[in-house]
Parts: sequence; C-alpha cells; structure tokens
Amino acid sequence: MPSYLKAAQYEPKTPQEYVEGLSCVLPLEGRNGFVFVLAYISKKNPDSEALFQLLNDQAHRLTNSFGKEANAQHRFEQFLGALNETLAQAVREGRYYIPIQQFHAVVGIICENQMFLSGTGELSGLFLHRKPSQRYQVFNIFRSIQTEQALPTWEKPFAVVLDGDLENGDVFCVCQKDLQQAIPADDLNSILTSIPPKSATEKIRQYFSHNDGLLLIIFKAEDSNSQVTEAHAKPLSDVSIDSFIHGQDETTRLLEDQKPNIVGFIRAWIMTQYKKQTERSRILTDLKRGESKGKMLMRLAQNIGRTLWRITKRLSINTKIFLIAVSKKESRSSALQQFKTIKYTLIALHKKIIEKSRTLSTKTKRSLISIIVLVVILSIGLFLLSQSHAKSTAQHKYDQQISTIQDVMDRAGGAMIYRDENQARTLYQQATSLVAQLPTDLPIRQEKTKKLTSDIETAMDELRHIVHVPNPALVGDLATSVSNVSGVRLVRSNSLLFVAGTDQNLYRLDPTQKLFTVANTAPITNSTILSTSTDDKHVFILDSANHLFSFDPSNNTSTPVTASLEEGRWKSFMTYANRLYLLQSSPDGTDSQIIRMNQATGGFGTGQSWIVSKTDSLQQAVSFTLDKSLYILKSNGQAVRFENGSEVGWALGIVDPPITQATDMWTDGNSKYLYVMEPTGKRLIVYQKDTGAFIMQYKSDSFDNLKGFAIDEKNYTIYLLSGSKLYSIAASHLRT
Repeated sequence: MPSYLKAAQYEPKTPQEYVEGLSCVLPLEGRNGFVFVLAYISKKNPDSEALFQLLNDQAHRLTNSFGKEANAQHRFEQFLGALNETLAQAVREGRYYIPIQQFHAVVGIICENQMFLSGTGELSGLFLHRKPSQRYQVFNIFRSIQTEQALPTWEKPFAVVLDGDLENGDVFCVCQKDLQQAIPADDLNSILTSIPPKSATEKIRQYFSHNDGLLLIIFKAEDSNSQVTEAHAKPLSDVSIDSFIHGQDETTRLLEDQKPNIVGFIRAWIMTQYKKQTERSRILTDLKRGESKGKMLMRLAQNIGRTLWRITKRLSINTKIFLIAVSKKESRSSALQQFKTIKYTLIALHKKIIEKSRTLSTKTKRSLISIIVLVVILSIGLFLLSQSHAKSTAQHKYDQQISTIQDVMDRAGGAMIYRDENQARTLYQQATSLVAQLPTDLPIRQEKTKKLTSDIETAMDELRHIVHVPNPALVGDLATSVSNVSGVRLVRSNSLLFVAGTDQNLYRLDPTQKLFTVANTAPITNSTILSTSTDDKHVFILDSANHLFSFDPSNNTSTPVTASLEEGRWKSFMTYANRLYLLQSSPDGTDSQIIRMNQATGGFGTGQSWIVSKTDSLQQAVSFTLDKSLYILKSNGQAVRFENGSEVGWALGIVDPPITQATDMWTDGNSKYLYVMEPTGKRLIVYQKDTGAFIMQYKSDSFDNLKGFAIDEKNYTIYLLSGSKLYSIAASHLRT
C-alpha cells in the first residue's frame, strides 16, 4: 500500500501558452490524497469561463468538506451527483451555452491507496501499473470511459465512474493533448516512471511547441520508505520485507534439514529394544540348545519369510492357471480343484505356526510381536514419507510452472507497452499452452488456472482491439410499445430512426421518450420484410414476395414501387443516385450478381447485370454497400470491391477471432470506414475503407440477436438493433 503520493501540474509560463481550459490539484488536509479537475473546450467560447468557475468552485467545496474520517468513495459519489445536477441546472438557466461535444473533462479523488474518477469527452488519461516484475502495464483510462458512456448530454455529463487501487510505483497522468501520439512510447513511459512528477511535467512540455497550451496533471504513488536517505542507518529489527523474501529459499532449506526424521527414529527405537532384549536372562530352552535368542528369532523370521514367498509364488501360478482355465468349460472343474489345494495349504500353514508358537516362551512371543508391530509402523512411516515427498515434489513443480507462466506473461506485457503486437500475441499464446498443462486436481489450482486464463483473455482482447460494452445504452424497446413484436431491420433516414417489425409495420423512434410509435397508417405489406434502404427522402422496403414499397416520413404513407423483380432470389438491395441495386443469387445457387435498375416513371425500369468482371464466385454473398465503389460481403467475412463493374485488388484485414457468419455491412461517401456485423459473434467490426485494414471491434453480451445497425458518425454514435431492443454505443474509433 503506498503511503506517499506525489502530484504535479504544468502551469503556463507565458500568455502564448494560454489554453481554453482549467487544471487544478487540491490537497486533502489531514489525508494522504488530492482532489483534481482538468477540463478544456475544444473551440473558443465566451461562456467557457463560467463553466470553468463552476467546476473550480465544486472542487474546492469537496476539498473543504472532506473530513479526516470521510469515506472517499461515498463522498465522490455525492460530489458527482451534485456536480451533474449543478451543470444541468446551469444549462437550463442559460448561464452558458457550449455544445457538449466540445466539452472534455475529468474529475477525481486520489486518497491513500484508492482512486475514483469520472470523465467525458476526449482526453489522454494514462494509468501505468507497476507489476511485481518491475515492468509496467499501460491502461488508457479514457478509452474505458468512452466505451461505457452513451451519448453525452448536459443532463448527466459525468455518467461513468472508474475506480481502482494504487500500489507502489503506479503513475496516473491526464492531459488534453494525445501524449501517446506526440511522444514516443519508450520516452513517455521512461519520463512518467523514472523521474518525479514535477520534473516529468517540465520534460513532457519540451515535446510541444512553445505556443501550444498544455494542461497536464501527474500523480505517482510511492512507499514512504523510499523517501528515507541512505545516510540514516536502519536498526537490525527493521529488516525489510524484501530481505525476508530474499532469504525465504534459504530458510526453507534449513527447515527441511531440521524436520523430524521418522525413519531414523524408528530405526533407533528398534535397536534400543533389541539391546534390552539381549541384555535380559536367556531362556532355558535356548541355553539347552546352545543358541542365542537373537539367532533363534532370526531363524524363525527367515522360516516365516520363506513360507510366505512360497505361498505368494503358488498363488501367482494358480491365478494364471485359473485365468486360462476359466476360458474353457472343460477346465473349470480342475481350476476349482486348484483353489481347494490353496485352501488346504493355508490351513496347514496356520496349524504349523500355532504349533511352533506353543514352544516359544512368553518373552519370545512378546519380542516377536514387537518386531511385527515395528515392521508395520516402519512400513506405514515409509509410505507416508514417500507420499509427503511426492506431494512436495509435485508442489515444487507446480510452483515452477506458475513462475514460468508469470514470466511469459510479463514479457508479453512488456511487448505490448512497446507496441510489438506480434511478439505479445506469440507470448500470450505460449502462456495459454502452459496454462493448459497445469494440474487442476485441487480447487485452489482450478481457481488459479481460471484466474490466469482470464488475465490472458483480457490481454488478448486488447491485442484483438475488442471494445467490450458491458451495459450499452438502451435507446428504445419495441416490447414496451407493442407485445410479441421484434425488429427485423433498422434504417436511418436523416436524423430519424425506423425499425421494421415482424408485424410488417414500420416504427419510428422518439428519442426523448425512448418509445416507438407506428409510423405507417396501415401495414406496409402482407409478407415478411426482407430488406430496407433509404435515399434520405424515402424509406424503401423489399418483402419476401418481391414487392417493393416506398414510405414517405413526411406524411406517413407507403406506396408500391414498380420494379421488374424476379421471384425468390433477392438477398439485399440499396438505392443510390436514383438507381436501384439488388444482390441476386443465380438460379442454381452457385453464384450471385448485382442487378442495376435505372429510375423510370412510377418506379424503376428493367434490370441489367452490373458486374462485368470478377475473379471468384460470389456464392456466399450475403450483403453489399456502395459509395463510389461497390463492396460485396461474404458470410465468412471476406469482401470484394468493385469499381465500374470490375473487381479491384483489395481485401479486408485479419480479425481475431475470425468471422464465420457475417450478415450485413455499411458505408457511405462521407465515411472513412467500413462496418461489418456478425450476430453470432455479438459484435460489429470496423475497417479502414481505403486500405481494408482492421481497426476495432465492438462486442457486448447484450447483442444476442442482432438484426441491423446504423451509424451516426457526426455524433459519434452507433445504433444496434437486437431483437426488440435498440441500443446505442459511443463510436470511440472516431475519436482516436
């Protein structure tokens, strides 16, 4: 647990460094912690000073009211609720008018070993966690905030709360500049982790132009022991925990040498008893024979041993005979006769032992019994010792396996810090193979295996550029408006969102009430709605009976559209530049074609094949989209690009895990990206349109029945239709 927190913020030195923002770090009196605020407006606004003054007042109020016994989490939640309400009220009263998209801020408390913060907009928030291996793992805090936050509004600008524990060496840095873009990764990590925060702020400032305004706050957690100078000697009683850990192996070895020696104890006890017996008076019968008691007992033990060996050998031979004999009906009787012989042999041996034991004196019998008991105890002791040694060996091997896995994971984490994704991926795959070899015979080992697997999956998700959305914002639910109806398609026309339902109606979303209302006055069609499209004036609907309809949102009416559509082979369609494009499968189902129809009076004219040259079959084609180029999506996630009817050299980048069942794709002339939906993977995948390079994938367990999606890049929002529910998530890839 860190007991010493350092904080520093960069303060502008000249008027040229002025930035439309606020940066303040306020110490908590009587507590090891700080309250901090960093905010800025991306465009100059005359109302910004009023907003910054409000934030500054709220931060000082929290600092002044934070008592010595205050609970940091409880006080921060109270502060955040009051701050959100104050900001919303100020906007409603017209005290300032600033578009929420231009507002970027973070507020938080760092107190002792805990940190609580919230933010909105786009900032550079880096958390560097020092692992036991002394390597650092870097987390982008604002990526988490942007992922979890829905559309930001002034009603609740700080909607996401992040919390975490601080350990020795951890560093938190927040800035309005993208530090990872402006400073090489090696330099940035070295600056933040190796020098004090105050010096780090000055060093980072050198990477920017002297006219650039900079808002920068850095916190670093340290152990107070690190503040003691080497000139002060420590007493021997203050041996550090590091020294103890360093000597653990030596201590363990010494303790192993001093453990009770069961075998040695039993051997010494036997020798003591033997000496006692030999020192006693000899038995009369033994003296008459002229034999010592020890020789007599040894001879008796040898006789018993030879007898037992003969019985064992006889049992082995007879068992083999019996196994061979039972397979033959004619030999079963003879096998039974063999076992009767064994029975008689055992009875005879028992009688012989009884007769011989009668000739022994009481003391001899006691000695014999003592020897037998000692042999049994010795056997049990050896067995237990062997078991203990085997367990110790297995545990040592297990600990070595865990150490190896941790080392591989640490190396992979280091590779990620230096952005060597190929090396990191290889190392994490190696760690996965090593984890699979771990024994899981004990519950504690099962938990350890589960924990390691979870850690590796989390790291691999970062390599796979997966953005997990645990709780996407619910924009609307058809089930609240009409029962037993779910959505089949989602279409966005200008700023309006429509969902085509399973009841052949078109529903319009009311975003303020989060409710759907029926848009059309009567059912659009009697057949299942197959696909939808829009030309920003009308919504077009294609049903399974090959009928095309046009819906006018201005008067809520739908009319049939004349088009020569062949029966039963349409997969998808789009309207573009007053033309109708349709994806049609071939009659034998082995290929697909794009049919283009020009606009005519009352509808569209006769269709013509648009593709003139291609290299591969389009049998697996499921959807398409177009701007100046036309892109056809296959179910396996591959896509083909066409220009003027001819295929061009272009391919989508590799995604991990691979796409197996894609269903839809979208782009337009204003977008730099291409979006692909895979319902079975519960994800939406983003590519760079020009190069086909993979960018990011959004995934959520809530996307369990994806039917469609719509993109609003202007407002950084993605809408996804899952069954009857319509969700929205932040398009964080547009902010990077």
